[in-house]
Amino acid sequence: MGPHRTADTPVIAPPQERHAPGPLPPDIMSQAEVALSFYEQTFMNAPEGFLIVDHAGNVLRANAEFSRMFGWSAADLAGIDHGKMMLPDALESEVHRIREMVAAGERVFEETERKTRDGRLLPVSVLVNPIRIEGVKVGTHIIYRDITAQKQAEHEILRMKELAESANVAKSQFLANMSHEIRTPMNAIMGMADLLWKTDLTDEQSEFVRIFRSAGTALLEIINDILDLSKIESGEIEIESVPFSPDGILTKLADVF
Repeated sequence: MGPHRTADTPVIAPPQERHAPGPLPPDIMSQAEVALSFYEQTFMNAPEGFLIVDHAGNVLRANAEFSRMFGWSAADLAGIDHGKMMLPDALESEVHRIREMVAAGERVFEETERKTRDGRLLPVSVLVNPIRIEGVKVGTHIIYRDITAQKQAEHEILRMKELAESANVAKSQFLANMSHEIRTPMNAIMGMADLLWKTDLTDEQSEFVRIFRSAGTALLEIINDILDLSKIESGEIEIESVPFSPDGILTKLADVF
């Protein structure tokens, strides 16, 4: 069943039907007409959906962008409680909360969803302002902005972030696995080099084995550094203070080359 106009919907008479207490001078009347036309054009041609409702939530005015966004014409909306026709069932409590805040004089901003005429859920930002005349709340001014593109961009950023995190985890796992795979044969090579070092060798052979062991130790340190990188990325690294000799590092480096 579609929405119905309520019996107590205020009817605002057109300007020509209102009764002024007396005729206004032509220049004042002209200024008033210009000002009224200015505000009317600003309201109707605003790039956001503008809605003016009475104290009960019944629609008094809607601009062209609101009709384009949600599919209802101004005639469809007149005198109808906009909450009943635009509110998704899951968000019923949201409108009650917003109305309570506005009744207390608060200005409310929300990012939420509203139903269109064809039943789609449209992502929107909603800015709700109470309208007061001499301190008395007489209605509410609501501004709707279509944030579909913004939500799509946020979803894409989140998707790319998750992909990047997955790739980073896969990289860390690969480095850790490769480090372990390389370390196993390296330990065997270093063990054999140690056994060879303890055999009877000529001076030249001893020098070859010494360089061999030094290069192997350097390679194992690189493998350990790769494992440390994986630990850093997973937040498990522990920093410790270890004495070292710059001369020893330079000697090992010279042996490799």
